[in-house]
Amino acid sequence: MKNIVFLLAVMILAGPALPADTGARDGDIRQQKIFEQIFLHHEYVWERKFQAAQACLEEALRIQPDNPVTLFTISQLLREERGREDAAKLYFKKALDNLNVATPGERLYLDMTLLRKHNNLSRTELKEKIDAFLDTYPENGLVFYSAGAFFQKELGEFEKAIRFYKKSLDILPWLTQAHNLLGYAYSYLGDQTNAIRHLESYAAAFPARANPHDSLGEIYHMTGQYQLAIEQYDTALAIAPDFTIVHQHLIRSCTAVGQYARAKEHALLLLEKSESDHYKGLALFEYARICMFSGDYEKAEHKIRLAMEMNPDYFGYHDLLGQIQLQSGQMEQVQQTLHSMKRLIEEQAQKYPNKFPSEYFYQAYELLQAKINVALGNFDTALFTLQQINDRNTNPLEGLSERADLARVYFAIGEFSRALAVTRSILKYNPNHVETLVLQAKIYTTLSRQKEAEAALDRCAALLQDADPGIPISKEIDRLRQITVALK
Repeated sequence: MKNIVFLLAVMILAGPALPADTGARDGDIRQQKIFEQIFLHHEYVWERKFQAAQACLEEALRIQPDNPVTLFTISQLLREERGREDAAKLYFKKALDNLNVATPGERLYLDMTLLRKHNNLSRTELKEKIDAFLDTYPENGLVFYSAGAFFQKELGEFEKAIRFYKKSLDILPWLTQAHNLLGYAYSYLGDQTNAIRHLESYAAAFPARANPHDSLGEIYHMTGQYQLAIEQYDTALAIAPDFTIVHQHLIRSCTAVGQYARAKEHALLLLEKSESDHYKGLALFEYARICMFSGDYEKAEHKIRLAMEMNPDYFGYHDLLGQIQLQSGQMEQVQQTLHSMKRLIEEQAQKYPNKFPSEYFYQAYELLQAKINVALGNFDTALFTLQQINDRNTNPLEGLSERADLARVYFAIGEFSRALAVTRSILKYNPNHVETLVLQAKIYTTLSRQKEAEAALDRCAALLQDADPGIPISKEIDRLRQITVALK
């Protein structure tokens, strides 16, 4: 409303509409230049080129010294990546003092990103605010972008998110991050053609940057195109060798196709390059996961405990420790780890009552508890929990392992048709999900459906053709192959 009153005043005082239109155009151009620098800063941050990232934000401040989005962003950069707490506080205070300068779209963008923790907004409160902004500012591109990000990341309503992103790009075609997130939203709906098309548009905006290749790699990984994913990650690392998240993603893709030795090399490289306990812990976490998959439980537990020494309250470390203990048969110890996870969830919920991560933590806790019940033969209890987790999951591409656990329980209790239905639902989104293909082959051999079992095993063999020799999953495939031969 304030903007409308201001424009009317300009029109009355100036007479012709041209000055107001020119001012609006100048404001649009200024906002575009500022956000282009902010988005480029993100690219440099992801590549861990913090001096270049800061230079982008300083250029944005030269364009508009009191822009609160830039001020908050540089405050975050100085605090989290450059260790300059005093300077960060000054920029943060200046940003708060200039919130009234923000356009409606910038204000909502801030609430979705940099101010969310500061304001301690609940998901319900944030949704109400977004709905109000959409009604009040129906032609504001940043409002639609923020709405898309909320419905995608928090509610898993991908079709609605896509609609908002497309609207934001209609209004602000330079909004490159909308292309990036739009690509992910399409992929979650199984529309890989549109996903890749928008990620290529994102890559075209940053031809010399690594993150577009990482984003494309993630889409390929999620849909089981692991070799294409690895190629994209290799390209990203050729551009930015210190890009931490790309190393992590490459580790996951190599692990998915049984290339554990190469995955370990990148975990060790990540450890060597890490400058803080946080990143060292993440490198140890990845190394421990690889050891767990390869069946080296003693080394896996050793590595994850080293990570826990650096950050005793990092929830993911406790979760992985529990999985390692469970797979190695340490039933008493895994119960103790489960208790520690519950304590951390309670502390998180009490400290941040409106924060969302505790919900995801609780799901990991439930999942480990269900797996323990499976190991103890409490299939009814495990089945109830896994069905609840599956019903809550809104992202079909990120809940595949959980659904595979559900299928295993159906298989264990002899409900083979339901087990097969779940495996097919997984393979619909990722036809190369190896653990699901192995499970499907196991079900088919139990049902003496030899041809279908062989087809699943052949697919596994093709996926694991470059795998390290003698890994546990290859041994399981060989065992099932012998059973299918006996069925002939």
